Amino acid sequence: QVETAYHHTCAVTASRTVDCWGWSEFGRLDVPTAFTPDTTVPVITPVVTGTLDPDGWYSTDVNVSFTVTDNESAVSSTGCDPVTVTTDGIRSITCTATSSGGTASATVEIKRDTSAPVVTPSYAGTLGNGGWYVSDVTVSFTVNDPHSPVTSPACGPVTVDADGTVPVTCTATSP
Repeated sequence: QVETAYHHTCAVTASRTVDCWGWSEFGRLDVPTAFTPDTTVPVITPVVTGTLDPDGWYSTDVNVSFTVTDNESAVSSTGCDPVTVTTDGIRSITCTATSSGGTASATVEIKRDTSAPVVTPSYAGTLGNGGWYVSDVTVSFTVNDPHSPVTSPACGPVTVDADGTVPVTCTATSP
């Protein structure tokens, strides 16, 4: 690597020393004889806050920020600004930082689900007049959560063979 100016030239040698020459009142310019180049990439540390459920899904808004450091040279970065995740689903957030020592990236995956599962019943039996069944009725349930897996569906087909109104329930949770 060579740098030149109006009255001098400096070069980095293979042994990583700096040699300079040129015109000055005293001949050779006064410069350091060696320097330490930046050989390490920036260190990126993600900081994630929110309510994390045991199965890895957040049940609240999630704040993501990154701390970027490099003790040897200046850093430029992209995608490292703070972000608040306010929508359900899976989202990846990446911070990339570059210094004289190279480029580093850190990615965090945020899984957020603040909605309850949807329970949909279906009925099988002979429907009579007025919306009343005239036979045994089998009630089945479909449990769905568009954002995360359903972890505890306590639902199964239930056959009702009694007259009158009979309550049948299904309870399901997701992260």
